[in-house]
Amino acid sequence: MRKRQNRIEFYLDDKEFEKLNRAVNKSGLPRSTYFRHIIKDRIPQNRPPKDYFDLLEEMRVVSNCFRQIVGIAYATGNIDTDYYEKHRKELIDLYLKIFTAAQMPIEVDKL
Repeated sequence: MRKRQNRIEFYLDDKEFEKLNRAVNKSGLPRSTYFRHIIKDRIPQNRPPKDYFDLLEEMRVVSNCFRQIVGIAYATGNIDTDYYEKHRKELIDLYLKIFTAAQMPIEVDKL
């Protein structure tokens, strides 16, 4: 059974419809998701450029290499766990900041 059972139908003139379609296309979201963000007082962000996703992929690769190096250091007993943990958390925080800044809708209260 559907989680959302209430259907809304309304009419727009050509200019309004065109403006809506431009905004939805810029966000990269389905129209229904776009409206749900608006209803929840969030402004959907524009879809990030392809370079953004390439950057995230590079960060994932660096993170995996980092884990492999740490695995070897741990196996040989040559690891500074505090240093590792600090930098691991910094990498995760950076990833989340970039993701949030580029993709999460902006709360209207925060404007």
